[in-house]
Parts: sequence; structure tokens; C-alpha cells
Amino acid sequence: MKLLTLCLLFIGIFFTQSSQAARYNSDCHGNSCMQYGWNVQQMGGHYQSNTQCVNGGCSQGGWQTYDNAGYQVSVHCYQGGCFRAGWSGQVFTNGMTYYEQGLCWGGNCLRNGWRIQTNWGIQDVVCLNGDCARFGWESRRVNGVSRTYCKNGDCFRFGWVTDVWGSRAQSCSL
Repeated sequence: MKLLTLCLLFIGIFFTQSSQAARYNSDCHGNSCMQYGWNVQQMGGHYQSNTQCVNGGCSQGGWQTYDNAGYQVSVHCYQGGCFRAGWSGQVFTNGMTYYEQGLCWGGNCLRNGWRIQTNWGIQDVVCLNGDCARFGWESRRVNGVSRTYCKNGDCFRFGWVTDVWGSRAQSCSL
């Protein structure tokens, strides 16, 4: 009976801890994430990343992200732009290269959401209230879920806050 009680207590603690969210704060460079990029900082934690737009801006050219966990991400927009046509990316970590592909639902990522396919699996993203730029988005993958909320009603000017349940996403993409 004591062993059963200890096991149930352990399971209860495990599920309580695993259901708690990690929170990440994102701020736009120069009040324009789409033109200059953004920083991400884990609130109460150590994770941080810096994203810089390339080739004319994040929505048309792409972006590069470097983080303190050893990941480097390089994203290039497809013809028509990242948030209309989608993107391809490479993730570099521990001497390995992984690939990702982002495809917009219905030709408009910022209204309909997108799907990211990587070596780690599939991540589906849907816009909150049909407008990712104003309200944020929810992301689901096999090992967790995250919800992103825009600051001051404009994610790509003021930034966003993301709550992540499960393990941290392996991609530094939006």
C-alpha cells in the first residue's frame, strides 16, 4: 500500500510539473519584426535567441536565428514570400544539419496558419481569431503545444508572449 501511494504521488508530481508552461517573451527589433527580426527570452529561464531578417526582410527574404542552446536556423522564403508561399530552412546543431519546410494554409499564413515539417515531425499552427498578426497563434506538435499572444494587438510591431507545454519546440521558426 505504501509503495502504491508513493507511485501515485510520483505520478501526480510528474504530471503536475509537466503540465506547467514555460513562458517566452519576444520583442521586435526596431518596432518591426518583419523588417528587422526579433529576440526571444525565456522568462525565469536561461534560453534566449536572436533573429535577424535577411534579403529585404523576414516576409520576403527570410531570417537567421542563433540561440544559446547551440541552434542556428537559416530560413529562405519561397517565391511570393514566406507568409504567402512558405519557406524552407536549415537547422544546424551539434555538427548536424536538419531541414524544415513551412507551408501556408490557403496561401496566407497570417490568416489561416501554416504547417512546419521537420526531421522532428510535423507542427501545425492555426491563427487565433483568424489573424495571427493581431491575436497570435496556437501550435501543436507530437510532443507539446504552445499558444502565442500578441503584445498590444500587433505581434510584428510589439512582439509576443508564448506559453509552451511539453518540450520546447526544436525549431526557432515563428
